[in-house]
Amino acid sequence: MWDLLFKVVNTAILAGILYKVLKKPFTSFVKSRREIVKTALEEAEQARVEAAELSRRYLEHLTHLEEELEKIRATFIQEGEREKARIIAEAHRAADKIKEQARLLAEQELKMTRLRLKEEIAEESIRAAEALITQHLGPADHERLVHQYIEQLRRLP
Repeated sequence: MWDLLFKVVNTAILAGILYKVLKKPFTSFVKSRREIVKTALEEAEQARVEAAELSRRYLEHLTHLEEELEKIRATFIQEGEREKARIIAEAHRAADKIKEQARLLAEQELKMTRLRLKEEIAEESIRAAEALITQHLGPADHERLVHQYIEQLRRLP
């Protein structure tokens, strides 16, 4: 029994010494741990508040997103219509220019054809006149015409 009493007293003394030695570090550890947990909870709360605000802003933005998309679509449609009108107007101008060039080319071809036709008619008339003159002109007429021509040349200054 003394043995048991000795063990109990020994254990109580050891517990008292441990309590005395470890009380300050243990309380300081618990206190710092409490501060760390408190700071972590405050930071978590702050992060939750920020996340809630961010979520609210995103939801607000999403509600306006459809309106913005509609505005963008309308803008693209307007720009497309303007570009379409510009391209059509440019195509009309190009078509008018091509028509005008074709008209001028046709007029030029017509003038050239008329000129060639006049030249051919003149050449054919000259050939026909030469043939008539050759058939109806005798040697005496020929000599008389040569003398007249020479006289006209002499009168020139």
